[in-house]
Amino acid sequence: MASAKTAAALQRMRLDPDIVAERRVAATPVAAAPPMQRVPLNVVRQAHAANAATRRLVEIVGLAKLEAFTTRFYEKAFEDPKLDAFIRDHGEPHAKRFAAWIFEKLGGGNVWTAERRTRKMCPFSAHGQDFMSAHDRSSAHFAAWHSPKRDPQVWGEHFK
Repeated sequence: MASAKTAAALQRMRLDPDIVAERRVAATPVAAAPPMQRVPLNVVRQAHAANAATRRLVEIVGLAKLEAFTTRFYEKAFEDPKLDAFIRDHGEPHAKRFAAWIFEKLGGGNVWTAERRTRKMCPFSAHGQDFMSAHDRSSAHFAAWHSPKRDPQVWGEHFK
């Protein structure tokens, strides 16, 4: 009796539309990506400096794919209570800015610097203190340390 039930369950599973679709996708050949070699950071005087390898990497990847990656990162960060405590406003274009910063740091062009020149700054308050919103990487870190979402016991402390 158990084997007939098991056989029927397996048959239902084989015919399930989601499983059929997954099997179809799994069977579809995927174009092989060009082989990538490891591209190490190029640190000069304690700061990253773009070079031919990093420029080639961002040429291959492109700004749109970087933004897709940073968008997924922020979607997950917004759901994580430890990370989200550092992010004051989900409405800011965090993913777009982070992608542009990475693109620029790796030698893809001045897209982050150009956007930063036109960025509006807004005042905000946290734990009785008044601040202006971030306008560059350093002020973004400062704003994260002083996020109103952070516990008052650690508010203002640097990342650990």
